[in-house]
Amino acid sequence: MLAGRASLPDFGMQQTPAPAVKRTRRREAKSCTECRRRKQKCNPRKEGGPCGNCLRRYPPVACVGRAELPKKPNPTSGKDFDPTLNIEGYSPGTSSSSAPELGEPRSQSLFSDSDHPHTPNHAASISPAISAITDQSVYSYFSKPHSDLERSSEIILSSNPSPAHSPDESPYGSPKMFGGILTSINTLYSLPIRQTSRNAELLHFFHSYVVPNLVSIDGQNVPPLFLREMLPWMIQSPLMPNIAIMMASATQSSEQELMVKKSSETLSIQSHVFKIINQFLKRDFSEVGGEALRAVIHLAISEFFWGSSEMLWPHVKGLNQMIKLRGGYTGMKDPVLESVFVLTDYELACCFERDLSMQELNPTRDMDPPIPPSYAEALKCPLITSPTTYKQTRESLNLNTAAAEILDDVRFLTLSITSPETQTSTSKIQSTASWLHKQLEEGPAPIGISNTPEAELILEVICITALIYTNCIATLRPFTNAYTPTQLLSLLDKISAVGSLRWKNIPGIFLWILLVACPSAGNDLQGRFLKKKMAVTGMTIGMEDFGLSIGCLRAFWKVQRWIARERERDLIDPMILGECGNTATEEV
Repeated sequence: MLAGRASLPDFGMQQTPAPAVKRTRRREAKSCTECRRRKQKCNPRKEGGPCGNCLRRYPPVACVGRAELPKKPNPTSGKDFDPTLNIEGYSPGTSSSSAPELGEPRSQSLFSDSDHPHTPNHAASISPAISAITDQSVYSYFSKPHSDLERSSEIILSSNPSPAHSPDESPYGSPKMFGGILTSINTLYSLPIRQTSRNAELLHFFHSYVVPNLVSIDGQNVPPLFLREMLPWMIQSPLMPNIAIMMASATQSSEQELMVKKSSETLSIQSHVFKIINQFLKRDFSEVGGEALRAVIHLAISEFFWGSSEMLWPHVKGLNQMIKLRGGYTGMKDPVLESVFVLTDYELACCFERDLSMQELNPTRDMDPPIPPSYAEALKCPLITSPTTYKQTRESLNLNTAAAEILDDVRFLTLSITSPETQTSTSKIQSTASWLHKQLEEGPAPIGISNTPEAELILEVICITALIYTNCIATLRPFTNAYTPTQLLSLLDKISAVGSLRWKNIPGIFLWILLVACPSAGNDLQGRFLKKKMAVTGMTIGMEDFGLSIGCLRAFWKVQRWIARERERDLIDPMILGECGNTATEEV
């Protein structure tokens, strides 16, 4: 056909060539969609990933719609490359974009001593709890071996009996899933954690639920101090994102009444956290000490809330050694971190009725913190001085007269022990406590919960707490096991009936109630609830004034130390012991 068409005669008509189509070259987008939407100059990074603007955005957004710069080959050798954290170039405000799988097999450390002969290795002298976790053996950290750690990818502890088959699902068993906006956009590539939908869920759950409930009694209205000082560090830290998903997993396990040591998911994340902290601590501690202290204190808090004391105290011992390496409290150069350490130390000492553990190098250890001459009425606590009495401010606090009088009596009794100006004898203090205890016993009989006004329920909780408090002081009895299980359960029922929003309006009173109850609390669901609420209430007051919160905790700790000291001197009056023997003294 083509040959035939070529031999056709030419009738004088010249075939004009078709005009060439002008092709315009489409320019590649140099700005991401989010920067174009905000009309910002996009600043892509040479190493790829999100631009500098999107990296700092919170909540995280997807940095898309921009042509990626060609990546240069990585000259770093394989043995020196850390796939977990970019700690060589770590500085505050930066984060690594690569992370290993949390469920990966544990192999030899990527940073061995032979690889870095000139880098000081502080891991062995930092934290026994962390340095005991080598990359080849995680089991040495736990009180007993957990065979399900190696099989964590096969065990599913959730309401769904069948394992998920999604390729981006978590490699370890997971409790009930929680959703959120981060699970939809899944912009985790800017954080040093594995990019899975489960990690996105846990991270969103941490910021939307765990964090508010760590600093607020009712989980609402996060304090400005936290938003200003702590939240930016949590987002930018190379360690905290992994600790955050561990705390989120522990919280979800606790909600299902599952102990952390029995949750395969939480244990898997926990072992990964120990691994990356080990690697992080192999750097010069003078450079990474502040970051390490912030990270490990969160591990201790996590064990206090959801774990066990066997796991808690090695962390505390390690923190002590890290503080020494840092040069003491003055070497922290971070007033907020210093206050959090002091506050946590007093909370642990009060809860476990023991001496302070982390203030050996604190120059103000033996000094009472300065109490402001005036502060908000809602923060008033019966453990410290106040310019006004509860009876004078009962209307603003919405307390009835009987409750206000009890709180004023408790304050008078406490200050007779803690105030350095008073030199009250032990026998007089015991007699005062015994008289108050007898007056409380002659009060109205306990009331039920149903259809009871809120003010009456608060009065009942205050009365129960005051009975235990005065009994322990009068008989020099430790607060540990001061409550019987029945009494503790009754107290919890009444606290729950009042509601967290009401307690949030009187955190000073609530802190005293919880401090008296916590030493008797076990490690069950109710006990962990009391301990957590006590710590959160102390932090809530601390977010307003750390000196005030530490002053309340220190006053109760001084009462505990006074009881222990006078008990060792065998100054228990048999007559007083008989008078106050009606409140569970048979369990002493």
